[in-house]
Amino acid sequence: MKEIIHNIYKFYLSVALFLLASIGIALWRYTSIHPLWIYFITITMITFCFYGYDKHQAIHQKIRIPEVVLHILALAGGSAGALAGQYIFHHKTKKLKFQIVFLLIAAAQIGLIIWWVRAK
Repeated sequence: MKEIIHNIYKFYLSVALFLLASIGIALWRYTSIHPLWIYFITITMITFCFYGYDKHQAIHQKIRIPEVVLHILALAGGSAGALAGQYIFHHKTKKLKFQIVFLLIAAAQIGLIIWWVRAK
């Protein structure tokens, strides 16, 4: 059973990485957007879509995306997509432990942005 769970983590993280690379390369190739913005736009879209997919899976009682994968996507820069996904899909909004971890990730990212802006 542990091997199956480990493979689910690998599967979903691999899908996210593939999408990030594919969409990112396409945006980089066909737009003039700065690469950092491309990364944040792409990771935000992917995170949002993962929340929507996980909600769909939850409704239909199918295999879900592990919470740690959703947190990793938020930590990787997809916090805006995670927040939008939580409220648009009404997903993971009542799980206190999940919300605490998410808020810590978002607070750390906001703190990092403030530090970066002040350091300039």
